[in-house]
Amino acid sequence: MEHGNLRLYILRTLLNREKYDKLKSEIDISIFQNGAREIYKTIGFIYRDNPNVNQINFSDLKLAYFNTYFPNTSYASQKSIHELIDSIERQEAPSDDVVETALRSMYRIKKADELARICLDISNNPSSSTFKQVEKFMANVDEDKTQEESEAVTKDVDKIVEALQEQGEFKFNLPSLQRATNGIGRGNFMIIFARPETGKTAFWISLVASPHGFAWQQKKVSIFANEEPAIRTQMRLLNASTGLQRGNILNGSRELAKQKWSSISPYIENFDCVDKTIDDLDEYCSTHDVDILVIDQLDKINVSGKYNATHEKLREVYRQARELAKRHNILVIGMSQASAEAQGRSRVTFSVMENSKTGKSAEADVILGIGKEDEIENYLDDCVRFVTLSKNKLTGDHAEFEVILRPTISRYAERI
Repeated sequence: MEHGNLRLYILRTLLNREKYDKLKSEIDISIFQNGAREIYKTIGFIYRDNPNVNQINFSDLKLAYFNTYFPNTSYASQKSIHELIDSIERQEAPSDDVVETALRSMYRIKKADELARICLDISNNPSSSTFKQVEKFMANVDEDKTQEESEAVTKDVDKIVEALQEQGEFKFNLPSLQRATNGIGRGNFMIIFARPETGKTAFWISLVASPHGFAWQQKKVSIFANEEPAIRTQMRLLNASTGLQRGNILNGSRELAKQKWSSISPYIENFDCVDKTIDDLDEYCSTHDVDILVIDQLDKINVSGKYNATHEKLREVYRQARELAKRHNILVIGMSQASAEAQGRSRVTFSVMENSKTGKSAEADVILGIGKEDEIENYLDDCVRFVTLSKNKLTGDHAEFEVILRPTISRYAERI
C-alpha cells in the first residue's frame, strides 16, 4: 500500500464520527501533508461545530472547507484540494483492520523520516549533542503506539517512585516552587499569567536563564515571543544568565558576558513569532530537538479554522497547546494576561485570568499567577511580587510565596 493511499484510507474512515472519536487520539497530525492536513482539520471542525452530524458526505466536506474554514484558499490550491477529496471518495471504505495497519505504517514512516533527518545532522555535524538526539529518539520510539492493547500500570513500588521522579525532570530554580511541584516533567502544560508590566516575561526568563534554570540544566529551550522584539528578549536572557545589566554589557563587561552566556546559549533558541500559528509550532517541534517550548503570549498565537467568537478560538489555542506537550513529549509554558479584576491584588488565581470563561484553564496542568500590590511605599516594595500556584495537578500543593523581581537583569529570587 503506497504512502498516499494510507492517508486517503485514514481520511475516508474519519468521515464517520464514531470512528473519528475512536481514532483521533492515535493520530499524529504531522502524518498529513499537502492539503490532507487541512482536510483532516476540516473534518474535526465539522464535528466540533455540528454535534448532531454523525457522517460527513463529500459535498458537505468541500462546502465546509472552502466556504467556512479555509475561505481564502488560492485558486491553484482549490483545484488540488478538490482532486484530493475526489481521490478520497474513490477509495473503498476500509475495514478497521486496514485502518489500524495504515496508522501503524504511517507512524513508522514518520519515525523513519525523523531518524533519517537526525542521521543527516550527524553526518554534517558529528558532535556529542547530535548523538544525544539519537539516544532521545530511540528512547521515545514506541513500535506499538497505534495498537489498542494497553499495559497495566506497574504495581512495583520502586518503579512507581522512579516514574514519579522522572516526571519532575525539569527543576525550578525558585525553592518554594520546586518544593510545591517536585519539578515538572514532559507532557505537561503550564500557564503563567499576570497583569501587564507585572513581570511575567521576566519570570519565565528567570526560570530559563538565571542560575540553576532550565538552560543551566542543559535542557533545550525554544522560545516563541510576540510580546516584544526578539532581540530585546535575547538581551534580557543575556542579563539573566550573566547577572549583568545592559549598560554594563555595553560599556566594558562584554567579554565577561560572552564567557557566561556561552555556557547556556547552545540550549536556547529564541524566535519572533508574530503571525505564527499552532501548526507552525507543531511543525517546528516535529523537526527540532526541543525539551521545553515557551510561548509568550499564547493568546496571540493564531489557529486554523473559522470561529464565531474569541472565546471559541482561545479555547482551541489552549487545547492545541496541551496537545503539543503530549504529542511531542515536551513541557509547554504559555504566558497569558490577567483581567482588570486582578489589578492591585497580591493573590491572583486562575479565575481572574483574562477570558477565563473560555475554559482555557481546564487544559493546564499547572497555573501560576503573579500579583502586585498598587500601594507601595518604597522601591523595594515595588519589586515585591506574590506568586500563587492556583492549579497544581502535579502534587496538589497550592502554594503561595513572595518573590523579589530584579527588573534590570530579569531575575527573580525568593523574599527572605
